[in-house]
Amino acid sequence: MILFHGTTGERAQQIFDSRTIKKDCERFFTEEENGDGYSTDGYIYLTNEVTLALYFAYCHHLVDKSDSLVVFRIDVPDELILPDYDEMRYQDPTGIERARYSDDISCSLFEFKTCRINTAISFDKYDVHYFCLFVNDVDEIGDLFDNAGCNYDYVIKHYTERQLDFIQSLHWVHV
Repeated sequence: MILFHGTTGERAQQIFDSRTIKKDCERFFTEEENGDGYSTDGYIYLTNEVTLALYFAYCHHLVDKSDSLVVFRIDVPDELILPDYDEMRYQDPTGIERARYSDDISCSLFEFKTCRINTAISFDKYDVHYFCLFVNDVDEIGDLFDNAGCNYDYVIKHYTERQLDFIQSLHWVHV
C-alpha cells in the first residue's frame, strides 16, 4: 500500500543521512506535551492521504521552525500495516466510529486516515520517494489542509481545485 509520512526538513535531513525512517526517535507528540494526543514510542506513523501528511509536517514545523516540509511516499507491505490506536483513542474515545467498521485497520485508515508500523523503513529495502516544500507560514499552504479532520472518502471526494492541482503537480524524487 502506498502511504505517506510527513516531517520537517530538519528531521528529514537526519532521515536522509541514515537512509532510514526510524521507529525509535524523539517524538513531537508526547503525553507530557500533548496529553491524549501523544504518539507511542516504537512506531512510524503514516497516512494514506497526502495532504494529511503535509498537515502533520506543518505541525512539526511549528515546533522546530524548519524552513521546509518533506513528505515521504513509501510502498509498505500490507502485512506490516497496523491500526493507529493512538489516533483512534484520541479522535474516538467512546468507540462510536470504531463500531462502524469491520476491523480496526479499516477504521484507522478510512475514518482517521492514519496507521502505523513497528519496523524501521530503510531506503535500501523499501521503495521510497519524497517531495520537499519550502514554506514560511500557513497562509501559503493552509488551504491544502482543508477537510483534514474528515474521513478518507469525504476528503478525496471533496478535494478543492487547488488541492487537486497541488497533488498533480508533485514531483516525487526517488531516494
